[in-house]
Amino acid sequence: QILCKPVFDDGSEFQWYRVRVKFLKYNDGVLHRIVTTFEDIDKEKREVLVAHEKLKWDAFTELYNKQSFEAEIFRLLAKNNGGTDILILFDLDHFKDVNDTYGHREGDRIIRESAGILKNSFRGGDRIGPTGGDAFGVLCRNSSDTSIISERVRHACEQPSRMITSEDKGISCTAGMPFGRPGNTSEER
Repeated sequence: QILCKPVFDDGSEFQWYRVRVKFLKYNDGVLHRIVTTFEDIDKEKREVLVAHEKLKWDAFTELYNKQSFEAEIFRLLAKNNGGTDILILFDLDHFKDVNDTYGHREGDRIIRESAGILKNSFRGGDRIGPTGGDAFGVLCRNSSDTSIISERVRHACEQPSRMITSEDKGISCTAGMPFGRPGNTSEER
């Protein structure tokens, strides 16, 4: 049994098939026939792939979930990409105080809005995901212009302070970039 997706010369989109091959032999073991069946499993396979893709995403923030984000970061950092990928870590400061004072519903709003701020501050090809309860990471892909990245980080860090207008309780954001040493694995970076 083989799963395959043939690509056709006419440029039409591929489809998934399950191919089964059965070897029919005479009693003495000599091959008599080969029977091959092709079963169109395209719809089923595409549904599985869509479901698998959805598992990578957090419906609450509309970002990668933590496990998928970390796996994607490790995968991309292991490629090295000529040193042009930049990982930025963001942390919402005083989030616990605001969550405790205004309640979890307000805390949820802040997390969702923070995710939206990061999505709007960075490019579509950059990877964004949570790294903890009130922390996020952004992997800026192919980013050689650090002044543009610095501006995006500044913009993203300014926004959370506008979410709570109370003078005694507020949110701020800090960002940092981890640096690796030559020879470190992507987990150590």
